[in-house]
Amino acid sequence: FQRLGLYISFMISATLRALILPKYDTIIFSSPPLFVGLIATLIRPFKRSKYILDLRDIWPESAYVLGEIKSATMLRYGRYLEKIVYNTADAFLLAVPGFKKYLDQNHPRQKDKIKVNLMNGVSESFMKLTTHHKLSVPKAGFQVLFSGNIGLAQGLMTVLSAAEALQDESIDFIIIGDGAKREELIKHAASANINNVTFIPSMGRAALVDAIIDVDLCLVPLIKSPLFLNAIPSKMLEYMALGKPVIVGIKGEVEEILTQAKCGVSIDPENHLELAEAIKTYMQTPERIIQEGKNGATFIHTKYLKERIVEDAIEALFGKRS
Repeated sequence: FQRLGLYISFMISATLRALILPKYDTIIFSSPPLFVGLIATLIRPFKRSKYILDLRDIWPESAYVLGEIKSATMLRYGRYLEKIVYNTADAFLLAVPGFKKYLDQNHPRQKDKIKVNLMNGVSESFMKLTTHHKLSVPKAGFQVLFSGNIGLAQGLMTVLSAAEALQDESIDFIIIGDGAKREELIKHAASANINNVTFIPSMGRAALVDAIIDVDLCLVPLIKSPLFLNAIPSKMLEYMALGKPVIVGIKGEVEEILTQAKCGVSIDPENHLELAEAIKTYMQTPERIIQEGKNGATFIHTKYLKERIVEDAIEALFGKRS
């Protein structure tokens, strides 16, 4: 209820503020949360512009899968708001290409609207942070890293279970970040005597880049859910840009990227035994780590530069490049 109150209070204040802004040719509004999207619905009768919805996630479906919404009534209400927000849009920017299929199947009224992919990418400024590093495997020890939000969707208990299964190997796990599940994971590792996992709080961008480059292998886990079949986490792209092979606990669209880039493997989500086996395989083939690291960095530079993705989206929407 507190979160709902925050959403609604922001929606009201932002709507009032938006009404006194000058006229714009195009207004880009974002969702989720849907209450931000509703601002566009409320001002549209007063602001004659082109409205483009930047769709970052499918809500309320994602909140329902993660257990943030448990009430059937709230779910129905959320889907009703979703329909209103989508009807407001003249065109869509999609964070994941698979969202187009969701819209076409579940919201047929949106089928004929322009839909442009605006996927996560890696910026040129981020790429420059990597230029003074060599791609090589550290000589001492073998380190596996996860960095980012330690939340409901990441399924990091699977990583702890894999670490426990590999305690007799010379493999160290590093988990960098904060989030709702961090303390629970720390307590579990202590109670289960899992002594090959180190938890490090969130750190600045430059320090995180150095930390990633120092390890051998990076993990991109998520919980097992149909919701994530379209997921392409931005952290995976950054790991690739930094020359690190990835083990991705996701099925779906992400597998096509890994196949094209030849930079990692996809395993069954929440399968700690498969994860442990994949980590051991990489540890035993250091030449593969070097080659897949190079493959990933090259792929990102040619296919996933953020500036190029934005220019392509602008051209698709407005017929010109920025």
